[in-house]
Amino acid sequence: MREFTFKGATATSKGVHVEELPPLVLPAMRNKPVPVPGRHGSLNQTDDCFEEFPYAIKCVLEPNANISAVKAWLTGDGWLQLDTVSGRAYKARMINQIDFTRIMRVYNTRRFTVIFRCFPFAYFWPTPAAIVVTASNTNITNPGTYASDPIMTVTGAGDVTLMIRGQPVQLFGLDPGKPIVLDTPFQEAYNGWESMNRQHAGDFPILMPGSNMISWLGTVHQIRIEPNWRDI
Repeated sequence: MREFTFKGATATSKGVHVEELPPLVLPAMRNKPVPVPGRHGSLNQTDDCFEEFPYAIKCVLEPNANISAVKAWLTGDGWLQLDTVSGRAYKARMINQIDFTRIMRVYNTRRFTVIFRCFPFAYFWPTPAAIVVTASNTNITNPGTYASDPIMTVTGAGDVTLMIRGQPVQLFGLDPGKPIVLDTPFQEAYNGWESMNRQHAGDFPILMPGSNMISWLGTVHQIRIEPNWRDI
């Protein structure tokens, strides 16, 4: 029997039997063909980003299922885990409407389909522990197959230049009692609810597959890294 977990709860625990988990596909890269007059074919315009993709799961509602609990479970956003993909989870959102009343009254089979819209990456699961760096020239290895968007919390003083795999990140006027969070997924620098974007310059850090050397100029006490390792 197949199984999936959404928002921390398994289908089985909700009285839902999984009939089929379809195979996963490579997400489409966002691109646009651009015709050039006088030239055969076209040029490809892309920002090197992948599209989200739909994932449909065929299910059967068990006779003893609590319909209210199932409806509450199959709403909103959460982590989606599939028993066909070990050690990984997808950021997903439930996107289709399910008429449970019609399923119960009309369809004796109690069959229905759940459709999720999935972010294009398979994230390492359970969430990897944070990495704490206290010495410059520390090497961090990304075990995934795609660049990760980490969240880095930097504790330091004064002006600092971070070097992530040779790419500089400038930080200005750091207060050791007020760490700055470099949130690559959201492209924001902050401390709590306070924006610190004015104290940051340069691209937000990414960690490429393989070796990533982290070094700095200036006073850094520690860098706490939530790595967000992922595969494509």
